[in-house]
Amino acid sequence: KINQAVSPDNTTGKVDVYYIPDELITEHNLPQHIRGCNCINDYHAQHLEHKHLVTIDQVDKITIAQLFQNNQVESVDLLKLDIEGAEFEVILSINFNKVFIFNLIKL
Repeated sequence: KINQAVSPDNTTGKVDVYYIPDELITEHNLPQHIRGCNCINDYHAQHLEHKHLVTIDQVDKITIAQLFQNNQVESVDLLKLDIEGAEFEVILSINFNKVFIFNLIKL
């Protein structure tokens, strides 16, 4: 598990990640789709009625190039991006001379 956020604008620093931990989702019998509802710097729409369960962690913001380099990634079987409208900027920042991506999905 990598506790970092990919920056769409190639800046670094810290960001707040809002999420409901898996154990609380199970304990409170919340819908399973809540597991994927993480958000940067604000509550996700799915969190609004469960704000009291939301955890906020501060994580490093890195570029996708740094993520690949730090983890010695040279090829990716599947890269799925769902990052609140910033997918295009992240795709443009990928150096395809250094990383081969077999399948790219933008949601």
